Amino acid sequence: MAEVWETLSTVRISLSDPQSVIALATYADKDSFPTSAVSQTAYRAEDTGIYYTYDSDLEEWESVDLLISDDRLNNLITLYGQDKATQRAITIIIAGLYGKLNFTKSNVGAETTEYQTLNDTIAYYKALRDQYKEEEAETSATNTGLIISMPESPVGGFFE
Repeated sequence: MAEVWETLSTVRISLSDPQSVIALATYADKDSFPTSAVSQTAYRAEDTGIYYTYDSDLEEWESVDLLISDDRLNNLITLYGQDKATQRAITIIIAGLYGKLNFTKSNVGAETTEYQTLNDTIAYYKALRDQYKEEEAETSATNTGLIISMPESPVGGFFE
């Protein structure tokens, strides 16, 4: 279970899900959370699977909304491995954000700020997806080992 959690937390951190969190910790239940919470850390209650952060202003634990569930993320990790799972998850997250974008766009008033935030979030995940695609292209370049010689082409009447 520890190995599964390590992989899951690594993928979740690379996805910035939940947002503004740079570390994850897991505990048996919410009652066993530490008394002094670390900032920018989300704590997962294993009994419910819910993630919490500590709001020091309100002095209470708040549940965190996730962009993709642990079950779905674990399935992607099992099927594709850690790196490919991250790429597939980004596509799923973008699709989910577009659904929220349409809903928020139809509202008026103060919701406009949320609309801007969603646009920024979608742009962030698209850039992250493109970055992973570039990394994959570099690491999975195919080399057949075939060497061919090309005839020299004349440049300015002379052969190079």
